[in-house]
Amino acid sequence: MLKSIALLLLVVATWCGPASAQTIAGRWQTTYFSASTGRETWFILDISQEKGRLSARRYELDSIEPTAASKIMFEKRKLAVSIGDDTFTGELSADGGRVAGQMTAGGTSFPLAFDRATPATGWPFPPKPHAIQTITMDDGVKLEVVDWGGSGRPILFLAGMTATAHVFDAFAPQLGAKGHVYGVTRRGWGASDKPDPAAGGDYTTERLGKDALAVIDALHLDKPVLVGWSYGGAEMSYVASRAPGKVSGLVYLEGGYAYAFYAPGNYEPRGANLTMDASDLRAKIARALAAQSSDEAAAIIRDLLETNLPQLEADLHAADQVLREDPNVWPRPAPQSLQDRVAAAVAAGYMKLPAPKVPVLAIFADPSFMFPGMTPAEQESYRRSQARASEVVNRFEAGNPGARIVRLPNARHAIFMFAGPDVLREMNAFFDGLD
Repeated sequence: MLKSIALLLLVVATWCGPASAQTIAGRWQTTYFSASTGRETWFILDISQEKGRLSARRYELDSIEPTAASKIMFEKRKLAVSIGDDTFTGELSADGGRVAGQMTAGGTSFPLAFDRATPATGWPFPPKPHAIQTITMDDGVKLEVVDWGGSGRPILFLAGMTATAHVFDAFAPQLGAKGHVYGVTRRGWGASDKPDPAAGGDYTTERLGKDALAVIDALHLDKPVLVGWSYGGAEMSYVASRAPGKVSGLVYLEGGYAYAFYAPGNYEPRGANLTMDASDLRAKIARALAAQSSDEAAAIIRDLLETNLPQLEADLHAADQVLREDPNVWPRPAPQSLQDRVAAAVAAGYMKLPAPKVPVLAIFADPSFMFPGMTPAEQESYRRSQARASEVVNRFEAGNPGARIVRLPNARHAIFMFAGPDVLREMNAFFDGLD
């Protein structure tokens, strides 16, 4: 459904009334939270006027390429947009600062509002120019690497699961005084190659972590600081666990969840621990069955009994509690598009990762707000989800006693965007404290 929503937000107007054009032209932004997927998406709708005609471009903040849309009707502050079976109807507020209305997409109707961006509230966009190159991995997959410039210590950004390096286009250049800043778009997204998981494309954490290491080597980066947003934290943890001498520090931006640090009893993101338990059990049982001696097999079986089974029990109890509280969060839609299959393959390839043995800064959102349009039931489910996420953060803190843990109140998952000054302050202090 999010994809149809994204398409619907790409509208371009062809209305010629100059007075109304003055009220509707401008940059509009909105955030939408899906309770079913637990994901937040954000869009910019840039409406401009030229020779009495309105046109608009829609940006997703993880892409530098805008998309123009085709149809809109705007009259007497009433806005109506339709693409295919999807519709949006809304009304411009009297002060001209908001268009609020109703979206119908994928058979579901819900409230949605766009706010006019101001110098104080506008997201930092569009990005400044930057250099782009392509690096080829050992399996032939080509990855996009962005170079935002700067001088000094190398800094490498790793994006969230469904994002590209361009999600940092506005934020990353602000660190140019601290170092030379790069970003990589992982395989499966944006301008990087997208091998289909259905045809053997590998998206395990191990593969993606090796990609990050390969980028470090190809760019000849001398002990960079890795900065990982969301799932990017998993790739950072992999690098630090396999080659700690190659990095000087890690910055987790809402990235220290179960995919980046294993602790029994974690649940967020949903099912991550059970996925890792299953993978570990299969691998160790296979090793036991293939053991060349009874002593070798016995050692593996003891490890299973003493380590894996207690972990599995804790993770099953956590999943059982979630299902008792929120039975509707468990079903997963079958992957349809290539991007759906890639995201599912990434989730299926999680691996248990230990606490990193390098300096760590971990910044987490500690939200206490609700997204507009949530029903009371969705609000309650979201509160429970946030409580579970807070438990994961507490376990990350307990398991990483040397790390600096920062919780930003009223922040959001795209923490570098919605709490940018706070994040920059913490990152600058972290960089200053590194050797």
